[in-house]
Amino acid sequence: FALGSVLLAAFSGMEFLRSLKLSEADMLFLRSNNPMLVTMAFTNVFEGSGARLLRIAAVLLPGMAILWTFAAALGRTATLKVLLTERAGRSGEPPQPRLRGMLGVSFLRAALTLAALVGLFGAAIVTGRIAGPNPAATVLVLMCAAAGVGCIWAVLNWVLSLAAIFPERDGSDAITAVTQALALLRRRFGPLVATSTWFGLVHIAVFMAASFVTVFPLAALGKSTAAAVIELAAITLVYFACVDALYVMRLAAYVAIAEDDRSAGIAVRPDTLPEAPVIASPAGVGPQARW
Repeated sequence: FALGSVLLAAFSGMEFLRSLKLSEADMLFLRSNNPMLVTMAFTNVFEGSGARLLRIAAVLLPGMAILWTFAAALGRTATLKVLLTERAGRSGEPPQPRLRGMLGVSFLRAALTLAALVGLFGAAIVTGRIAGPNPAATVLVLMCAAAGVGCIWAVLNWVLSLAAIFPERDGSDAITAVTQALALLRRRFGPLVATSTWFGLVHIAVFMAASFVTVFPLAALGKSTAAAVIELAAITLVYFACVDALYVMRLAAYVAIAEDDRSAGIAVRPDTLPEAPVIASPAGVGPQARW
């Protein structure tokens, strides 16, 4: 997915740059090394290119969303197959995979992310209309709108990531899986929130450590560009590996919580309770007499 996204973004960027037109005056301003003239040149070059950027985004973002949908569904299916098979080895209940349901959940997550991006873009437009020429008010309103959109996206994405368990475990479709996730969240709210919180804090710590370590290759970028780039690539790969490990461990914790919840539900299910013993009545004494 990352390779496909980089190729799509690079191709789109090259096509966008080819569509820009440079005049002789713009070239002269760019070669002047004067910050004001360079800014004027960039303003002239990119003036009127907003529509082209929107057209590129309208093609690029859905393409990346489709790639991510299939990559996430296949990867999550492979991971959950191992986790649920190990769990089934203990309980004797094999998983019932259903790729269609997993694709549906992944599609909902991709559509949610696209909707959040559209919401941020719309919030930026509305903020520009409301705040007017005041830069401080514009930044404040935009930050509040972005925080609201981000919180809504985070909560819904969390529910959908939890719903990915049920297509693989129960063969549920996407809508049923979301319903099951909401029911599990209602019954096991404390353990699920605690799991997400602890793994989120560890993720933040790993990100801060990776950001701190990245400073050293960036400081040496002017001296040895090739070595600095190699170090940055290595740090990035190690960071992604650590984050993927955290995601798998968090998913395993979710599976454990969901399986414990199902075991508890089976233990108290009414149709599994033994029938009450029937006490024989003395001869000639019916219900009316006993009452």
